[in-house]
Amino acid sequence: MAHKEELLAKLDEIEAEMKAIGFWSENPPDLQAKIARGEIKSFLDAPSFEIWLQCVFLPNARRAALTGEIPRKSRAGIMATRQYDYNGKEPKAHRLTQLLLEFDKVMVQAADNIFHVHHYPSKSRGTEQSGT
Repeated sequence: MAHKEELLAKLDEIEAEMKAIGFWSENPPDLQAKIARGEIKSFLDAPSFEIWLQCVFLPNARRAALTGEIPRKSRAGIMATRQYDYNGKEPKAHRLTQLLLEFDKVMVQAADNIFHVHHYPSKSRGTEQSGT
């Protein structure tokens, strides 16, 4: 899958940017355990958007890219825009927001490709068996 490498590279860029602008925590809480216990249902329940990105979004997105279980949509970029861009609240997060928007676009392209391949097989496959 060509999109797999592109998705993983974009996730690496997002992580590097988070570290560069000081949005990375060396000792983050275990949000995955809190999600499993039902204590966190969305990014709004996390201690911060940055912690959610680090502990939930990045691991889940990497797992999706590696397994090919790509969701049909991603809204990480929109969420970042809401968190950081209103009234220029967090100018240092501009590049991070852009990377997340780019990730969303690649994710949708990857999902569309997978959906198309699994649900709309090429006509040549169907014609190969004709004649029996």
